Amino acid sequence: MVLQAAEKINKEVALESVPGSDVFADYQVTAEAPATIVYSYKYKKGVDLAFFKKHLEENAGKDLAILAEEIKKQFVSEGVKDIKVRYVYKDADDNVVWESTF
Repeated sequence: MVLQAAEKINKEVALESVPGSDVFADYQVTAEAPATIVYSYKYKKGVDLAFFKKHLEENAGKDLAILAEEIKKQFVSEGVKDIKVRYVYKDADDNVVWESTF
């Protein structure tokens, strides 16, 4: 169920429609066993990573926790138990800038 949802999101959600897409080079949704959906964002080259890392550390945890709870509710309503949502932000060379699992 989680894998199918990730594949569906990848097909239906274009990078251009992702908030902040002007600083991202890539966006993917994947699934990890047993029940984790992973939203990965890759920054473009030349982006001020220090600025975005600070923003993520100070603000994103709270905002993304709220969003993750909404995503979890949807999965639980479809019968998926113990669902986790992970957000991963990477630099242009695929190094993790910030990540958190809810």
